[in-house]
Amino acid sequence: MDNWTWNVAWFSDPVFLGEYPKEGLEKFAPYLPEITKEDMELIHQPLDFMGQNIYNGYMIRCGKMETGICRPRPGAAKTGTGWPVTPEALYYGIRFLTERYHLPLYITENGMSDLDNISADGQVHDSERITFLDAYLGAVQRAVNEGVPVIGYSSGHFWITLSGQKVTKSVLDLFM
Repeated sequence: MDNWTWNVAWFSDPVFLGEYPKEGLEKFAPYLPEITKEDMELIHQPLDFMGQNIYNGYMIRCGKMETGICRPRPGAAKTGTGWPVTPEALYYGIRFLTERYHLPLYITENGMSDLDNISADGQVHDSERITFLDAYLGAVQRAVNEGVPVIGYSSGHFWITLSGQKVTKSVLDLFM
């Protein structure tokens, strides 16, 4: 709850479901303006798709003995800004959003910052970003293969538009 405002439901539920999450209304009650029925009618309009930025996530451990965020394993990959590289967050984020809001999804931003080093041959080989994109596009492909309606993906540098729910060619093949 300390960083609850980053919760996707706080920003998306009013737009797609027509109401704010009750937990957020309770937690932030002293700070919120009056939210009227007219406000919600204006906020909650029919939409054809959803767009969402998904960069990373954290593994959560829930059990009888312990609940909380799992620490990344030593040496786990990070971006240039120190964010964890967690392609499974993209897969599960896609699944969560489409199951909760029942709309086709565009991943409007995903990608990584990195230090671009020029090699002795004068090229930027960018192996970290290639590995990142391979893993994250694989997560998108996994969701699409399971029938999840992902209709587009942007890394911030390029767009991939997927026609319908069925992809006849691997997303990764687009880069070969």
